[in-house]
Amino acid sequence: MITDFGLSVEATSLVSENIENIVYVEPRHLHDSSYKLDMRSDVYSLGVLLWELSSGRPPFLNYGQGEFSLTRTLIINGKREDPIESTPLEYQKLYQQCWHN
Repeated sequence: MITDFGLSVEATSLVSENIENIVYVEPRHLHDSSYKLDMRSDVYSLGVLLWELSSGRPPFLNYGQGEFSLTRTLIINGKREDPIESTPLEYQKLYQQCWHN
């Protein structure tokens, strides 16, 4: 399945105060909302989705809605979810490459 997250289109308020949304947004945009989202932004989001498929849960689930600022700061500073132990190495490399495109 190939998907388009629609993040690279212009939006006036893409990043809402919602953890469920920010975990898929490219960190450069979280840091600077004037950063123009593009195809690389969609590739980053795809990497997050690939991690989610391997884990069976949404990313950063252990952070509650009240920890929006902390989660946002962690993502901006390079925090990503750790690979799930049983995930094949090639699959891990694939989603990690998406995060570092």
